[in-house]
Amino acid sequence: MKTNRLAVLAWTLAGLSILLTAAALWVIWLGRASETPAAQAERVFWTLAFLTTPFIGGLIAARQPRNPYGWVWIGLAVAFSLLTFTNNYARHSWILAPGSLPFVQPMLLMAGWARILFLAILPFTLLLFPTGWLPSPGWRFLVWVVTAACLLGLATSWAKPLEGVTEEASSWSTLSGALADPVAFLSNMSVLVIFISILLSIAALLLRFRRAQGMERQQLKWFVFGAVVLGLYLNTGFVVRLTEPWESLKGSLVFNLLPVMVGVAILRHRLFDIDIIIRRTLVYSVLTAILALIYFGGVALLQQAFRYLTGQAGSSQVAVVISTLVIAALFAPLRRRIQSALDRRFYRSRYNAEHTLQGFSVTLRDEVDLSQLSSRLVDVVDETLQPESVSLWLKKPRSAR
Repeated sequence: MKTNRLAVLAWTLAGLSILLTAAALWVIWLGRASETPAAQAERVFWTLAFLTTPFIGGLIAARQPRNPYGWVWIGLAVAFSLLTFTNNYARHSWILAPGSLPFVQPMLLMAGWARILFLAILPFTLLLFPTGWLPSPGWRFLVWVVTAACLLGLATSWAKPLEGVTEEASSWSTLSGALADPVAFLSNMSVLVIFISILLSIAALLLRFRRAQGMERQQLKWFVFGAVVLGLYLNTGFVVRLTEPWESLKGSLVFNLLPVMVGVAILRHRLFDIDIIIRRTLVYSVLTAILALIYFGGVALLQQAFRYLTGQAGSSQVAVVISTLVIAALFAPLRRRIQSALDRRFYRSRYNAEHTLQGFSVTLRDEVDLSQLSSRLVDVVDETLQPESVSLWLKKPRSAR
């Protein structure tokens, strides 16, 4: 198939995913009278959780049609949008307004299939990044395992297609009798195998990161950065959780971040800025945590001190003002110290280069011998930039020509 036809196919599938998402939003709107605004907004935000995926997948597949990785993200987008549409459709006609929409049972079956397809595609987003090929031939076994689990899930998901989707419909089943439990067990086992495959795919990505160099390593940094942000959201959600629907909005934004990171990495746009982004994220995250501890600790200690000295409990505003002034005074020096410590630990080459340039500035101010200065300049360039070769050309003065 020609390249332009592949591009048309990619954007057609991406458009199909967008249409399915729009259809899911339409079904949610139909049930507005049966749900609270907060519950409906929550469903809308989770429906849009992968909104960037069809655009990123279509862009990668259209520009690099021979790279399988773009098609993986298009498949993920279609599977997720089909999952959200069929789930919302079945939920509306089965729970919110029974019998209001036709073809409920086919939608239930498609919901089960879409869930299995979505889960089965997830390992390939890790295994094939960023080249579109496996890290080594030894990982082919995982491809066969995921394929077998996917086929088993598709063959058995019809028994309980809405398992885990909603509490009200989780007991719905198309199968009863002696075969119900074994078929449901096989369906659950296929999902379990896929989840184990996802964990192995994460290990494969980490091994690829350890071996990667140059451009591929920078691409992996973009992916890892997005995955770390997603992991922090999933872990901190148990500790710091917003009220609905704002928690769903936060989750939707975080889930949309990872496809954007993938698109930037694959299309190689401003790749090397990722080091700056990671560096500043580390610095300001640590700085924010330390300043928050100082602030709240200072407010608590000052309130206790004022209460002990004055015997009154009405000095909270003074404690807040003093703590705010302390934070403002500590911000700049604390940021420099944290940045220096992180550079020394994680960005050693940058730290050494800065110290080398500082030392050269002193030499440049005190050295008067041109030959010594030229030799030192060559050493500094070689140490900081590490080029393959260094040459210094000096222009002769007019009197020496």
